[in-house]
Amino acid sequence: MPASNTLTPLTPRNIRDAVEKVIDEDPLYVRMVPDAATRRYLLDAMESLPLPAPIAGHVTVAQARYPGFFQHMLAATWVMVALSCDRLSLKYDIGQAAAAGLLHDIAMLHLDARLMDPTVALDEPLRQQLYRHAQLTQALLERHHCYDNNTLTAIWEHHEAMDGSGYPRQLTGHAISPMGKHLAITEVITAFMGKRPDSGELRLGVLLRMNLHRYDRSLIERVLALLNPAQDSRSTQVRVIERPVDALMNMARHIDDWMDVQPDQASLGADGAQTFQRMSAQLAQLQRNLAEAGITQGQLDLIGQVNEDELLLRELSLLALEANWQLHAIAQWACRNGPLDRSRQDSTFCRQWTDRAIELTVPLLSIGQPQKFT
Repeated sequence: MPASNTLTPLTPRNIRDAVEKVIDEDPLYVRMVPDAATRRYLLDAMESLPLPAPIAGHVTVAQARYPGFFQHMLAATWVMVALSCDRLSLKYDIGQAAAAGLLHDIAMLHLDARLMDPTVALDEPLRQQLYRHAQLTQALLERHHCYDNNTLTAIWEHHEAMDGSGYPRQLTGHAISPMGKHLAITEVITAFMGKRPDSGELRLGVLLRMNLHRYDRSLIERVLALLNPAQDSRSTQVRVIERPVDALMNMARHIDDWMDVQPDQASLGADGAQTFQRMSAQLAQLQRNLAEAGITQGQLDLIGQVNEDELLLRELSLLALEANWQLHAIAQWACRNGPLDRSRQDSTFCRQWTDRAIELTVPLLSIGQPQKFT
């Protein structure tokens, strides 16, 4: 008889066992719940995750067609449970947290397959599909009446950011649900702990320290306390850029130049003043993030041109690349969205500063493209 092409639907028990294998493969996931008995309790309780037949079919297709995506789903299942639950949590709550982690991107299976390929650049049609996937997932799941409102809301919110820069609704701060905040940082952790050889704990730590304004601060601090980049073999694969301290110094000085200027905003006109205020706020946040990451002008002077500490060089390189990308994005936003009055002297400074920022950051962009994750 010919072999059957029918896929055997996955069960919550299958998911539980697959998640355990994911944990065993990455020390960070073990560190998230170091007590073996508590880990076992959480894993066993995952079998309470609701998985009606149609949804089980989606998960099974993900496993068969997109193994990398499926591994991301499994990792997110564990991270969401580890961050949200403990030995005192009810099995129902653990099941809902597991469902949020496992299923938050499941509607991606119905979108353009190119979105599953991290090497494909996002054009505007693809970007619009990506922006809809959280709401589509929520709509797909709510018809089964086994996922509670907290879970469905978190899935809709998992790309929102504390500063309002997320999507689809640009929520800020407390407008994002607690479970939504957990799922947002879960998405980041699992993306940066994926299979890319130069990913891992060092890159994740830099990303979180440079985005303190985007994710829940208490969750960031909790994750940072768990990281041990020196013990992560992937840290050695991070590219060291040429003279990272100089790159950071140049960016810090350029930001200082902007912060030192206090133009007569009335002379800029309404659009120009709005642009100036927004840029000032974004640059001040970038400056704060760099400072909290240990990057200030005084500290850079003390560090000097380090060349003996490979891990430090790699960390400084990642900090420079992330700061470079953020600075470039701010300058590009000003070019696109805030035309300044070119007849005014203060406006001339703003335009020249923006032009110089783009010139300064372009050389590193090809190295420092942000990692794409759904």
